Parts: sequence; structure tokens; C-alpha cells
Amino acid sequence: MWLNVDIPTKKVTIHEDDCPYIPKGDSKYKKLNGLLRDGGWLNYKNREEALLEYEHNYREYERGYCFTCDNRKAPTKNLIDSTHHLSEDVLLDLREESGNVSWQYTASKHGFEEEED
Repeated sequence: MWLNVDIPTKKVTIHEDDCPYIPKGDSKYKKLNGLLRDGGWLNYKNREEALLEYEHNYREYERGYCFTCDNRKAPTKNLIDSTHHLSEDVLLDLREESGNVSWQYTASKHGFEEEED
């Protein structure tokens, strides 16, 4: 799973690993697996980690998904749409326990904790 971080437009686009738009290498102002002046392409092992990165570091950016990827794999858009409720008062902690990814979130403003596996 890839995040295309575009700093000048403040947009983050999520792409599947096999997307034809993922560059093969660095450009002058965008880096593959890192950031340069205009942003970069960041690789994650799954959608959950990519969305966690977005929530922690790019929340002020507009989030989108690649239409090419979505036409081939609709679950990406569905997962993105299902995170619209996350807000600034939510702390996400993505953990891996015995090969399973767990989400734990605490909403201090609302005073509840919940864990889902």
C-alpha cells in the first residue's frame, strides 16, 4: 500500500501496491520511500498502517484514493470512507500481536476506550 504525499497541494492519495502510477524511482522533488520538497511516495505493508500514517502525520491534508486502484479493488475506498469519523481527539495505536493487526483507540473527549481485533 502506498501513500502519495503531495506537499504543495496538501493532498494524500492512497494506492494499491500494483498501481501503474507508482513511480519506479525518485524524481527531482519527490522521493520514493521518503520525502523531498514536494512530497514523496511512502510504502506500508497494509491499508491500516497507511491510514494510521495519514491520521498521525497528514490529517490536515485532503485524503483521497486512486481511482484506478479503486476500480480494481473497491475495498480501499470502503476502508477510507469508514475512517471519516476519526477526529483530533482520537489516539490511534496500531499493534501487531501474533500476526493479527489490532486497532486500539481512545477518545479522551468522550471518555471511552474500545479495542477491536
